[in-house]
Order: sequence, then structure tokens, then C-alpha cells
Amino acid sequence: MIAALYIAIAAYLSAGFIFALPFALAGAQRLLREPAPMTFGARLAVIPGAIMLWPWLLKRWLSSAKDQH
Repeated sequence: MIAALYIAIAAYLSAGFIFALPFALAGAQRLLREPAPMTFGARLAVIPGAIMLWPWLLKRWLSSAKDQH
């Protein structure tokens, strides 16, 4: 039982890490209300939150892409 929980947490965090890198490079800037450049430090600061909140951020990123078209 505990092993399954650890595997589920590891899978969630792994998916979050895979999502966070492209999101920090391209997606985070798209979700800003005011278009502004993001510094390297700001992109690094976004990564931990993106790892934890990746399902919600993915949904927002995809919906913002639909709004752009």
C-alpha cells in the first residue's frame, strides 16, 4: 500500500518535472496578464511551482493557446 503511494507520488512529480521545463521556457510568459520579458531567474523560480501545479497550469496553458488562434 505504501509502495503504491510512493510510486504515485513519484509519477506525479516526474510528470511535473517533464512539464515544468518547457513551461518555464515558453508557457509561463504566455500566462502573464501583461506581456513582459521573463528573466532567467524568474524562469528558475517558476519551476518548483510548475512541478507541483502542473495539471492546472497545463489546462491554463492549453486554453491560452486556443484563445490566441
